[in-house]
Amino acid sequence: MAFMEAVSTTITMNLPNAISLLTLGIIMRLLPIIAPSWVPVDPSIGISARALWLILTGYVIGGTGAVWLLREGARKTVEALGKANARLHTLAEARAERLTRRPGTFRDAGARVRM
Repeated sequence: MAFMEAVSTTITMNLPNAISLLTLGIIMRLLPIIAPSWVPVDPSIGISARALWLILTGYVIGGTGAVWLLREGARKTVEALGKANARLHTLAEARAERLTRRPGTFRDAGARVRM
């Protein structure tokens, strides 16, 4: 029963996880360049299978973190722009209402005329 509870637990991606994945991917991608002695070159193919594996998994892991960060950043940007637009719309409506309630002001077809 404890195994089933552990399996059904959902782990969601969050900001620290995404940053960690991006950082790990960058490190894995740069490891063959930074420490070439750890990834010896096979003379028959001109590159190390270990280096190819590090490069490939670095792109996959780093890409996973980068895509989540970009998606989350886009979501928050759209949310902030929506709130700013709603606030501007509310301010514009309040201003229009104040202008129509002003004594001695006649408003016709968007033009203000003093009586």
